[in-house]
Amino acid sequence: MNLDNCGNRINSRFSRILDRFRSPWTRLFITLGLLAVLSSQLDMTNIARILETLDPATATVIIATNLSLFPLFARRWQLVASELQLTLSFRQLLGAIWAAAFVGQFGPTLLVSEATRFQMLRKQASAAQLVTSQIVDRISGQVVLFALVLLLLPFYGFSTHDWPSKLIAGTAGLVGIAVLVVWLTKQRIRSLIGTSGKQAIRILGKRGLSGHYCLSLVIQCLLTLNFCLAAIGLGLVDQLFPLIVLIPPVLAALTLLPITISDWGTREAAALLVLAPSGLNPESIVATSLVYGSCYVVASLPGGLFLVRGGFRAKDRG
Repeated sequence: MNLDNCGNRINSRFSRILDRFRSPWTRLFITLGLLAVLSSQLDMTNIARILETLDPATATVIIATNLSLFPLFARRWQLVASELQLTLSFRQLLGAIWAAAFVGQFGPTLLVSEATRFQMLRKQASAAQLVTSQIVDRISGQVVLFALVLLLLPFYGFSTHDWPSKLIAGTAGLVGIAVLVVWLTKQRIRSLIGTSGKQAIRILGKRGLSGHYCLSLVIQCLLTLNFCLAAIGLGLVDQLFPLIVLIPPVLAALTLLPITISDWGTREAAALLVLAPSGLNPESIVATSLVYGSCYVVASLPGGLFLVRGGFRAKDRG
């Protein structure tokens, strides 16, 4: 009984800690704390000087590329939804995606955007089907992203020789082991989950290059391109290949650490760690990350219109 009581007290305290961590104020504190630490370690005057050199035409291209991502996100979600016999129009899905991108600027992008997508379409399908479609849609992107990290693994070890490369290689190896374990135990996993989970596994486990995986590959390539364009627009890149190779792990780190508001601070810290072997100095890396994030914010702003229209329609139905 004493052990049970002790376990209950530990669980209770852990739950309270998690509740505090989920608080928007906690997220804001973490974001500001990370940015404060980074600014104290970097030459902010130099970063401002680098940002002043941004080519407006390149910034416009980055924003346009971000705008093209939203229809791709919507199409991927539509392909997944159709596998679940969900009849959701492309326009509905595009509106939910864009609104989620806008709301994601005010909280942890991964968590807030998924909640927004669900709220925007919750009256169009059953909760189980809708949540399953979102999970599959999200996992599709993660599978492709981590596959890219694994495929680029040889370049992490041979193109550079310092500790960030070893860290990246080790992380990629752990991801590969995790994927292998899941694959070996997939029958056991299927027996532990319900119908929705089985549908998700069926869609994700289709052999060959399924449509949603192809779209995920295009999306990840465009995100990588945007990071490269940010560096090019600042006149920082002499050799593109090291940067291209190292950007996917940065994107992967953001999906594993949805702890700050709109990934500010986390993205810059991850970029500093991972892009160190690219030849860019720390101030240049942070400036590139700031341009990348800011252009996405600009592209997400029209999502506010979809959010307002969706809210009015929900009230009309109510």
